[in-house]
Amino acid sequence: MTEDLTASVAAVGALDDPLALLTVADLARLCQTGEDWIRKACAARSVRWTRAGGQIRFTRRQAEDLIASQLVDVAHVPTRDQAADKRARVA
Repeated sequence: MTEDLTASVAAVGALDDPLALLTVADLARLCQTGEDWIRKACAARSVRWTRAGGQIRFTRRQAEDLIASQLVDVAHVPTRDQAADKRARVA
């Protein structure tokens, strides 16, 4: 447990340096997800990454972009009047 916390703190500290590169494991810890999810996103080319020494690495900007791409917007809940208007138009 302490090792995980130490690694997470180190990964977050790396974000202070704009030239630091995060590993898949670092990014997975920051996102609180499994490494396999990050690797699948890379394989599907749905995220950007940097290849350094044959390994997948992420810059600070790429990590921020990955997190931002997973943002879920607030759903619009129609008022009763809006719902009634829509039902009237459909009928």
